[in-house]
Amino acid sequence: SGVMIGQSLQLSRADSGLSMLPLYHVGGIACNLVAPMLAGSQICFSVAFNPKAFFDALAGSQGVTWCYLVPSMWQMVLDYANEYRELRSNRPWPRLRLIRSAGSDLSQHLASELASFFGDAVSVLPTYGMTEAMPIASPALPYRLEYPGSVGNPLPTISIEIVDSEDDKMSVVANGLVGEITVKGPTVLDCYDNDIGQLSDFFTPRGYFRTGDLGHFADDGSGQLFINGRKKDVINRGGETIAPKEVELLLRSDMG
Repeated sequence: SGVMIGQSLQLSRADSGLSMLPLYHVGGIACNLVAPMLAGSQICFSVAFNPKAFFDALAGSQGVTWCYLVPSMWQMVLDYANEYRELRSNRPWPRLRLIRSAGSDLSQHLASELASFFGDAVSVLPTYGMTEAMPIASPALPYRLEYPGSVGNPLPTISIEIVDSEDDKMSVVANGLVGEITVKGPTVLDCYDNDIGQLSDFFTPRGYFRTGDLGHFADDGSGQLFINGRKKDVINRGGETIAPKEVELLLRSDMG
């Protein structure tokens, strides 16, 4: 996991990262500890997330080059910047080259606001992973949100199938169609300890782990992956399947 994340971020000895996430979670361990360690790059650890400390770490000739936070924290970064308007005009982050988001959905609206705030020199990376499979997908660098709403392509050692979970054979659906995201690869778990469920609850007949997430591949053949929501969260209304994420995005757009 650490190697794959380091490669996706193109980490090198010239990089210096900022860690504000707990190290008892797989995201903090794999991305903020193992990845930079294997790349031979520096990482600055903070006890907890703090917007002021975040911007302090970015400043100057020794400022950090990358940071990984969850969407709620990225929103707090922007909220803090709205209070201190000089950050928008001065842009005191001379070495910053990328910011990474994971843990939950980074809305296109928030991603666009981050891209506008940090500027063209900084790539905003909405990524996809989970405790059972870390990481899964990430945009290739440099990235300027060319595919709105995408979490990038599957990483090199990861195979993804979008399947029809209502089909006993769990057939793969065509690009552009929504189905359950299933993954396979060396960083995907083999089983759960003390598992009392049926194997088919967690794996497809072809051995792919069932994430429980709904998604689709772009229909242009680019391999870009899009997350549509959680399978268990789907709303059935008049025989139509509705993904709550689509409703949330509409509400967010109406709220400005």
